[in-house]
Amino acid sequence: MGQKTNSNFTRLNLDQNYLSKWYYNKSNYSRFVSEDNFARFYITKIIGRLLSISSILIKRINSNRNNISETTQIIVNVKFPSLIKAARFLKLIDISLENNIFLDSIIKKNFVKELFILIIKKYIQIISKRLSLKYQKCYQISCIFIKNPFLDANLIANLVSKQILQHKNVSYILKSIIKNLRNTTLTGGAVYFAGRLHGIERAKRAWFNFGSIPVQSFSENIYFAKRRIKTSHGIIGVKVQIYLPKYAIKSQIHKISQAAKKIYKRANKQEYFVES
Repeated sequence: MGQKTNSNFTRLNLDQNYLSKWYYNKSNYSRFVSEDNFARFYITKIIGRLLSISSILIKRINSNRNNISETTQIIVNVKFPSLIKAARFLKLIDISLENNIFLDSIIKKNFVKELFILIIKKYIQIISKRLSLKYQKCYQISCIFIKNPFLDANLIANLVSKQILQHKNVSYILKSIIKNLRNTTLTGGAVYFAGRLHGIERAKRAWFNFGSIPVQSFSENIYFAKRRIKTSHGIIGVKVQIYLPKYAIKSQIHKISQAAKKIYKRANKQEYFVES
């Protein structure tokens, strides 16, 4: 009998990497794990209000492993919102600042994207200062924007969870997501629901898939994400699986490698942005 497992764990050393990359002694291991957990929690708490976060990569750079003082690089993969949502957020800030005339001129001149990026930079400065004061280390935080969110399983799971919290119909959610997935270069995808859907008394399952997903072949690029959504009727579980062929992922790897080169060249600055 086939068992449903997390396909990311079985492909860690083959096609996918770890979210934290550092090597230290056993005495410092638990302390650095707690630091990584706090950094991820604090970033999702602040930046998660504005952007949908896909993953947070943490890398520690230090020549001497016994030395505590080192530089920590954090790369946040996020989805940039649409210009309409960014303009709405800027209007909320502008009402509190009472500068409506200034903001209207910015929106007419199509400078919404640049101003929104400046706001995110300020939030990142606050995060880096807070982490550096707490742990007395140098933190370098960067953001990589993902253009197509339907090529990332985590972003799809975030989108599904938001729509469920808005009390939308499950069939409508499945049809809209699968329709967008078919317009991409994916050769297979699946979305699963489980729980008290629409507040019914008995738990139920719903799913929709298209194409083929070769779960048993470890050399294929399969991405997996799951969420637990707390509603008034109980917890609803969501699982997302997408299959990207190797010829479609080469272009993305090339873009990410170019972005990583820019990040390591500008190691002296605390924050910077790369758009992929």
